[in-house]
Amino acid sequence: MVFVVAGLVGSVLGGIILDKTKKFKTVTIATYVFTLAFMAGFTGLLSQASIPLDFSLIAILGFFMTGYLPIGFEFGAEITYPQSEATSSALLNFSVATFGLILTSGSQECDEKSVRKYKFWSIFWSNFDPIQIYILVKNVNFSPEI
Repeated sequence: MVFVVAGLVGSVLGGIILDKTKKFKTVTIATYVFTLAFMAGFTGLLSQASIPLDFSLIAILGFFMTGYLPIGFEFGAEITYPQSEATSSALLNFSVATFGLILTSGSQECDEKSVRKYKFWSIFWSNFDPIQIYILVKNVNFSPEI
């Protein structure tokens, strides 16, 4: 519940920031970087067994992770401008569902096997954000007006 409510706040604030600044790439990268930082913090501090700390980090993660959804859809609509917004939204939804299915299946496979035997893959699947940031920053051709 905390994750979802914080994500609702993040969605609204992300939309407001995009409307005021029109800096889609900057907001996208900042959201990814904060998500990565707080995911790493959450992963590292999970062993502390502190409920208030866990809930605080879950709220911050929800703010950035769920708050990224409208930012991503708006950014997708901007970089595919000649196409209709419905087409870009449909393609984004399809890709999210496909990658979600693949990542969930991969995570489940790692979880069912011995963690010691597949430790690398467990860490890889649980901390996938750095790869996403790299792909976003290096491989997407951004036009100067975005």
